[in-house]
Amino acid sequence: MSFASHAIRHRPAVLLAAVLVTAGGLFAVTRLPAGIYPEAEFNRIMVVAEGGTFEPHEMVVAVTRPLEEGLIGVVDLRRLRSRTVRGAAELSLDFRPGTDMAYALQQVQGRVASLRSTLPAGLEVIIERLTPSVFPILQFELRGGDPVQLRDLAQYTIRPRLARLSDVGAVDVLGGLVREVSVQADPQRLTARRLSLTDLAGKIEAGNSVLPAGRLDREYRQFSVMVSGLAATPDAVAALVVRSDGATPVRVGDVASVAYGAEDQFQLASGNGRPAALINVSRQPTGSILRVESAVLATVDSLKAELPAGV
Repeated sequence: MSFASHAIRHRPAVLLAAVLVTAGGLFAVTRLPAGIYPEAEFNRIMVVAEGGTFEPHEMVVAVTRPLEEGLIGVVDLRRLRSRTVRGAAELSLDFRPGTDMAYALQQVQGRVASLRSTLPAGLEVIIERLTPSVFPILQFELRGGDPVQLRDLAQYTIRPRLARLSDVGAVDVLGGLVREVSVQADPQRLTARRLSLTDLAGKIEAGNSVLPAGRLDREYRQFSVMVSGLAATPDAVAALVVRSDGATPVRVGDVASVAYGAEDQFQLASGNGRPAALINVSRQPTGSILRVESAVLATVDSLKAELPAGV
């Protein structure tokens, strides 16, 4: 008996099987993740250290080599490669097949944490597993204004609104200029008051802090009391006391010029040949790219009305 005649003879059973397979396929379509890349898992962890103005040979000695020596003994590590450029070092750790990558990530994080005290101050270290979800799926260019303003808008207005959306992973901001309060000391005024640059920097750092001062119990409620010395504006920084000479305190503004400025620029970002701030959006692992795209685009459209004219 041929297969066709057998199927015709058992027609109800064949129809039932076809209906069940079709229903199962439709159910799976609603559950399967949608993405540009398949949900693959690579046995690799990346460690990226960024250290500002360090030259390559300084980065090798102060950052790359200590990280290599500290990570070389991680369990199941098969190969470690590093690349060092001005102001940054990148380490790629390849693990043996079958390695528990969640445990491997914990090992790497623990070893890097134990090395932090020996690494240069201000060094930013990023540790992440290499998965398709770390790559951005959407990028926006914010342009048409001052580079400092563009960075502020991207970092403090747009990024928080996108980061809280469903299935959105990392939201990274690049480009523009990072705003800072710039203190330019006057050597003659410092010398006249017998102060050094180290004294000035130390007093600014010590005075720019928040300290707990105790608790206050009132009406069956307990309040925390904080003493804030945070200086977020040029006027506040200029008013910080460097030293008290009798009844007349010496303030930062007496020995330096204080104004808004921008951090040293190590990245250039442009859109259509104009300065821009870039916003990269990644998705959560197993998150739906379609859901992320529709939510992000809707949020960006709603934010356009809040942007300054011309941006």
